Amino acid sequence: MALDGDIFANGPLLQTISGLTPGKKYNLKFYWAATQFQNRVGDTTERLDVSFGGQTRSTATVGGPTHYFAGWFTENMQFTAINSSEVLSFLSIGTPDGLPPVALLDGVSLTAAVPEPATWAMLIAGFGLVGMAARRRGRASFAASN
Repeated sequence: MALDGDIFANGPLLQTISGLTPGKKYNLKFYWAATQFQNRVGDTTERLDVSFGGQTRSTATVGGPTHYFAGWFTENMQFTAINSSEVLSFLSIGTPDGLPPVALLDGVSLTAAVPEPATWAMLIAGFGLVGMAARRRGRASFAASN
């Protein structure tokens, strides 16, 4: 399937993702590669524009000579869901026009982001402070009643 932005046959690869939590961050991981049709000649470039929830991120642009294969790249991107259902889109942007470059896509996964370690540390510290305050309040009440 073409996921190409070429002027002769453009159109992204789309997938609707539902069951999301608005405002929550999601990690997108995928593998992609750039290559060229064997019956084409000349240098080409290629990248993927990835959209989700109205946000767009781009991979690095890679290129090579006639009949090259740039190899597989691992991409990790983070997006925030705006709605409970969002469209995930991959659009291949390559040069020159006329379909000589090709983007390959594999292993797409979208998972809820895990809070940063600093977030966990602040949460634990907050619980500790609440516990200390409750303990002090208990001691003050005991001393006042004696």
